[in-house]
Amino acid sequence: SMCFKAVTVLVRDVTYYDITDSQLQVLLTYCEEDLYSYSRQSTAFNLVKAILSRKLDIPQLHQVIDRLFEMSITANSANIRLQSRQV
Repeated sequence: SMCFKAVTVLVRDVTYYDITDSQLQVLLTYCEEDLYSYSRQSTAFNLVKAILSRKLDIPQLHQVIDRLFEMSITANSANIRLQSRQV
């Protein structure tokens, strides 16, 4: 969890480093898995926000955003619905 938070900060704040598509794909794979885990969803939301703030784009990102759209409507927790909408 702490490593994931550190990676999120790196993605968001270290703008002089260009993240490759393959690196982004790996990050999104972990992120997508964490969206299904209640205890790790918060860090996944933050990573998606960081990726979007850098205007990075690969096809897998659209799949994650589609999943967030679904969660913003269907999640049992009001907090998860709210966080999904805020991304």
